[in-house]
Amino acid sequence: MMIRIKIRLLLSCVVLALGACAGSTPPTPPARSASVTPAPAPTETPVPPEPEILALSPTDVPNPTRLPASAFPGTATATAPVATVAVTPQGRIVSPTPAAPPKTTPLALATPLVRASTSPQPPAPPASTATNVAPPAPGLTAMAVIRIDGAFARTSPSLTAPHAFPVFEGNLLTAVGRTKDGQWVAVTSPEGATGWLLRIYADVGAGFVSLPVAQATGAGSVTPASFPAYLSLPASARQRYRAALAAGRDGRVFTVAGACNSEAYAYVRRVATALYDTSGLTALHGVVQRFAPSFSRVSMAARGGYTVASLFDPSWVEPGLCPLGEGPLACELRQTNASVIIIELGTGDQFGWKDFEKHYRAIVDYALVAGALPILVTKADDLDHQQGGAPAGYINAIVRRIAGEKQLPLIDFHTATRGLPNYGLLDEGNFDFHLSPAGSDLHLQATLQMLNALLQ
Repeated sequence: MMIRIKIRLLLSCVVLALGACAGSTPPTPPARSASVTPAPAPTETPVPPEPEILALSPTDVPNPTRLPASAFPGTATATAPVATVAVTPQGRIVSPTPAAPPKTTPLALATPLVRASTSPQPPAPPASTATNVAPPAPGLTAMAVIRIDGAFARTSPSLTAPHAFPVFEGNLLTAVGRTKDGQWVAVTSPEGATGWLLRIYADVGAGFVSLPVAQATGAGSVTPASFPAYLSLPASARQRYRAALAAGRDGRVFTVAGACNSEAYAYVRRVATALYDTSGLTALHGVVQRFAPSFSRVSMAARGGYTVASLFDPSWVEPGLCPLGEGPLACELRQTNASVIIIELGTGDQFGWKDFEKHYRAIVDYALVAGALPILVTKADDLDHQQGGAPAGYINAIVRRIAGEKQLPLIDFHTATRGLPNYGLLDEGNFDFHLSPAGSDLHLQATLQMLNALLQ
């Protein structure tokens, strides 16, 4: 009996154990309905955003120091090039969009441009001088707007005449007369003072031709002056000048190609604005009168930082002022029709001195082919040696050699400045190259002396 009871208890435990294991097994998930379609795996398709248009900033394209707006008779309105930036799966692609050709819109600005002459000028100026010319007789008048930023009206139609009163850009004066050759206009200030201005300083308009004519001025007589040792003028140079006139180049116009010391405000324009006193240089008054239109010119071929390579580089030309692809030298000679070009380069070539000669020769040859007479000028500094590591006097030696080979006028300004304090340079502490006041005065005087000698 007891054995049967134990067997039953044992069987009961086995049954309970099996039931407990079955309860711990996870349930089988329900079968998925046939009507449920599994979602496809997501596929990523990038959608490019709207293309962004970025206008090129001045730092994106070559943008050298530009001439002031007052340097030119007009300005240009041009569409600047822009770049379209599109974002694609492969990255950011920049596609430049070429700009339309610039459209020139002439404006009357501060410094007028000397226009090309269409007829040859006489090789030698008349002997009469423009001094003590009486104001014109009463007659028709016209309004005159001053176009130069600052100058002096003179007591007679001559840049060497005493000052009458100052004029400034935008002044409105009354034009009361003109010279027979059309180079000078007599104006009356609001206070009633009368003085003479170069015609290119004032915009008189169509009324100019109706003004009464005062005594003719002539082009100024040339007086023989002492010829300093630092000037060299071969006889063939005078023949080249006369040939330039015969070919139709303007005998009243010279222009300048150079770097910082050749910019108009520091050089020839000082005559036009009375910042250089010519009263004591009586022998040079005639040549000042002869080339009077040139002293207010701001040359496109003269700018701080210029090297010999810059003169053929179109990126140095203000947009819209010259045809696309034309460099400063070609544009300047074409626009001015100058018979003489003063070339003084090399200060900015202190590190590129090894290539100086080939570029300098190209400039000289271009001027000669164009029919203008180059006057070569050495520089007062020796930066190519001191800073660039060239042999002493390297660039100046090239200038002297080319002047000799081609029989061209030479202003040996380096030699001329050896007797000045610090050789005519500002003491800037290291590697001096800007001209001092004494150096600037001698620079201008030597230029007038050479031009005067050319006309004798």
